Amino acid sequence: MTSPGPRTDYEQIAPDYDRDRQEYDSFDDELAALLAGALNAAEAAGAPRLLADVGCGTGTLLSRFEQDSCDAYQWKTVGFDPSRKMLSVAKGKVFSGALAAAAAERLPLRDGSAGCVLSTFAFHHFHDFAAFLAQARRVLAPGGRLLLRNILPREGPEPLMYRFFPGAREIDSRRFPLRAPLLESLVAGGFVLEQSICTERLYRFTAERYLELCRKRTISQLHLLIDENFRRGMAAIESYGREHSGEMLEERIPVHTFVAARA
Repeated sequence: MTSPGPRTDYEQIAPDYDRDRQEYDSFDDELAALLAGALNAAEAAGAPRLLADVGCGTGTLLSRFEQDSCDAYQWKTVGFDPSRKMLSVAKGKVFSGALAAAAAERLPLRDGSAGCVLSTFAFHHFHDFAAFLAQARRVLAPGGRLLLRNILPREGPEPLMYRFFPGAREIDSRRFPLRAPLLESLVAGGFVLEQSICTERLYRFTAERYLELCRKRTISQLHLLIDENFRRGMAAIESYGREHSGEMLEERIPVHTFVAARA
């Protein structure tokens, strides 16, 4: 796994983050199906019906689970995030589940009290991925499932961001693992990999829309760039828009999802 890198201060950007990231759906049909399988397997093993979302952010995924699946599975939910401002936004969307300020490396749950631990697009923010895995294994009951979803920018096509903000590449190299070390960490952490799926998502933007998405720096890489490099990148997008009026920018993002059982 990678060494700890710089950290995004979500206390500063929570409201803008929630508004700007709505178009990136974190609870799609694929995740819903994988989560259903994980919940059913955990329930069949006799694990408690508690789903813990670690790094829940502004609660978008938990609110979608409540709307689309919670009644069907009758599981209780709890969301953890270290940012109280992110949780304050989540409180307006999550109605039946509990929310608590907590780091991934220190989850305030009893041993064996959860049937499923879920974490989506979050583990690159954790201070210690191995410590998170230890916590996930501790709170999961025997037969419980861990479901992880994230991008792995060093695997597959480079993010569009690197084209305009090359400093983001170095930031990501310190935060995101390669796939093989991540799988090794799962095994070392006491998990048995059951499924590993990679699905490519295609996003298309006008230069004007991409500039708008970047302007508030709610994307964590942009928040971490030094101001000069951020300004240069924004100028590069503006220049591209002038020189290629009407052309669309494309971004292909491989999304990796892993389901593992507590060994």
